[in-house]
Amino acid sequence: MNSTSTPRRLASMAAAMLAFAALGTNICAAPASAAPESKPPFTWNHDIKRGDCTLFHGASWVINSDGTANFDGIVTSGSNNDAWLMWVDLKDSNHAVLGRLRNVDFVDPADQDNFVHNLPDKNSTYHWRAKGEFDRSLYPLIAHLGLRSHC
Repeated sequence: MNSTSTPRRLASMAAAMLAFAALGTNICAAPASAAPESKPPFTWNHDIKRGDCTLFHGASWVINSDGTANFDGIVTSGSNNDAWLMWVDLKDSNHAVLGRLRNVDFVDPADQDNFVHNLPDKNSTYHWRAKGEFDRSLYPLIAHLGLRSHC
């Protein structure tokens, strides 16, 4: 080995190692995944009563850009063995119905849009969390929610 070939060889090896490292970094890098965007919570500032059942004020749905929705609320009934049922309409800025949330937690083949919470004891209140889904292409159009309920 002569003295002029060693520096060239080292420089060539260093360049190859840098190229390989850069290539390896690009291959191994995990894609950045952003959390879905969410609309401000749709919150009811009053109690909703149906028959003996009550959904207390502060109940809310959060609608996410990935087509998911999360509910958080407190329900009760003045009778034993009751149930709160609700359906949630997605509405545009003119209050026109765009679609309805589908229940992710419990799917009734006859009514996939029905959210149900059993209320076995009239002396208890129940914290209810539910998950829904919708066609995510509707997300930019959603401006209001409509809640229909039954006890």
